[in-house]
Amino acid sequence: MHGYLLDEKNFIALKSYINFLSSLPVTLTEIQRFSESFQRQGHRMITPPNAVMLAQAARTNDLAWQSLKVAVPSLGQSCAKALADAQGFIDEFRDTTKLINGRALVSGIDPARFSIFKSLSWSNVPAVDVISLLRELDRRLSQCAAGIAQFKQAVNTVGGTLHSIFVRFIESLSIDLCSCDGPVSKIEAYYTLGRIGLPGMQYNPGGSYSHEQRVEYARTHLSNLRSMRRNTAGAVDNLNDFCYRLVQLIEHARRQLQANHPRSSVDRCHGLFSIAEVGLSEVRDMSEDLILISGKLNP
Repeated sequence: MHGYLLDEKNFIALKSYINFLSSLPVTLTEIQRFSESFQRQGHRMITPPNAVMLAQAARTNDLAWQSLKVAVPSLGQSCAKALADAQGFIDEFRDTTKLINGRALVSGIDPARFSIFKSLSWSNVPAVDVISLLRELDRRLSQCAAGIAQFKQAVNTVGGTLHSIFVRFIESLSIDLCSCDGPVSKIEAYYTLGRIGLPGMQYNPGGSYSHEQRVEYARTHLSNLRSMRRNTAGAVDNLNDFCYRLVQLIEHARRQLQANHPRSSVDRCHGLFSIAEVGLSEVRDMSEDLILISGKLNP
């Protein structure tokens, strides 16, 4: 059910937006020159796109992308490790207790019989019983939260510039170039009068296009920018939903582990572990997806 949330197209949308912003400064310089030249002719110019804010957004988003390329594999690996520890313990618990009376207390089981006991140094807080091991598993699952937070921070950084800066850039291109002439949008004026084009749009500003063709290109490219914004916003929402789902599944599993106590029976533990496994199996799939997508982000 979560596959579309981490679909590669979401990362492609983010990267396309980030690349566009990174390529924009040259165009913005040309726009500034055109605006100044047009203003010297006596036109009352409406404020051009904010080049400073767009350049800052480009730098911020590039850093966010680099952070995301680190966060995705790190989160996938940390979730996979915590899951393997938890699932391994559950499997060993079933094997260890298959000949034990279900009403027996879990506190009577020797913790040294489990792999997690052997993999840790208990010099400060020794594992005195199985509940100690469950607390350690709970701690390991909780550590995934840091990776999720890093992932979300990178994604939301991109989303923040999209809604606070990029939307204003699109709006600025759609309004009139100046307040003294007829209604001609900025982007149409840039394309027809200034011979300026947006980057990455497969358009040569110096090409031999007719006036009508340039107007059509301008309108198409403005529509492309709006589509880019929608696609990027959708990607941000999907990746945030992925994080939300992952948090919910991990917290669900942790609650089942935390519900055990020294007076719990073996049967009670079995029941709680079975409930935990429902979420853990999906966490396994999500961690595998994260590791898979990381290979595409870091070719």
